[in-house]
This record gives sequence, C-alpha cells and structure tokens, in this order.
Amino acid sequence: MQLTLPSKVKGWLNIQLTPEELLKAYHQNDDRAALARLVELYNRDLYHYLMSLSDRELAKDVLQITWLKVMKTSELKEYHLIKSWLFRIARNALLDEFKRSNKFDIENELEQAIITPSLTQVIEQEDQLRLFDQALNQLNFYQKEAIIFQQEGFSVAEIAQLTDESFETVKSRLRYGKSKLKQLLGENL
Repeated sequence: MQLTLPSKVKGWLNIQLTPEELLKAYHQNDDRAALARLVELYNRDLYHYLMSLSDRELAKDVLQITWLKVMKTSELKEYHLIKSWLFRIARNALLDEFKRSNKFDIENELEQAIITPSLTQVIEQEDQLRLFDQALNQLNFYQKEAIIFQQEGFSVAEIAQLTDESFETVKSRLRYGKSKLKQLLGENL
C-alpha cells in the first residue's frame, strides 16, 4: 500500500514537484506557493522571449498579463507541456498588445524591406552579443520569433504547435531567418 501525502506536507519534506504538478496544485488547491515556484521556474525565460520581440515596458506588461491569465485559467484537462502552454499564452498576449496599439501590421511586416546600417561600423563598435541582437532585430517578426523559440529550446514541431503554423512553415522561417542573420553578421558569427 502506497502512502500519499497531502500537498502541504510534501512541501514540508521539500519534495520537488514537476511544473505540471505545480500547476495542478495551484488549480486544485489554490496553492500560492506552487504558483510562486512556477513563476520562479519560467518567469526569466518568458521575459527574455518577450524582451526579444518588444521593448522593456511592453515585455513587463505582457509578462504580467501572461501570469494573470494563468491564474484565471480554469483547471486544465491535461497537465503536460506546461512550458509550451506558458509561451503560447505569452505569445498571444504580445500579439494582442501589438494589435491593440496598432504597432503590428502583419502584411506590412512580412513585405517590409530591411534597410541595414553600415554593418562594418556596427561590428567595430559593438561586442558579439549586441551585434547578434541588432541583426536579430532586423528580421521580420515571424523569423525572429522562430529563432528565439529555438534558442529557448523548443523543437521545430513544438514551435509549429505554439504558433499554429505548419512544420514546413516554421522550418522555412528558421532557414530564411538564419540565412539573413548570416548575411547580416558576415564573418562575425
């Protein structure tokens, strides 16, 4: 016979819960400590993702919206792939904010030609990370997003699921985005 402990007792024994168990504990028992641990696990990654696609203030706002949506979401039927679920909420909240503030025009974003400053001047003045960030910011939203998701450890299949796009579309965005990065960065990769 296996003994199961109440969730609060598990915390006393310092038993590590999976992210899925943390979210389940929050929804079923209103366990604020479980939610705090979930925030501790994913807040930095979500913020990095949002900062990579927007500015500091918008990233902070959307991050807050994301966690509020997690708190207000009714209990999930299945507790798996929590990281993907959180990034999807953050992505949708960011897109909603772009649309609400009219800062995001999908057709224009996809068709817009990129004008690059003198790359040699940038290379001489900035370190490798800043150079990469500047090149990344010159990609269109979808290419940039796919590359950032890949940097966060998501597979092509997971990115396709997060963005509601086909596997081939995501592969194409990654390929064109990386090609453009190589072009922009030249030998400084």
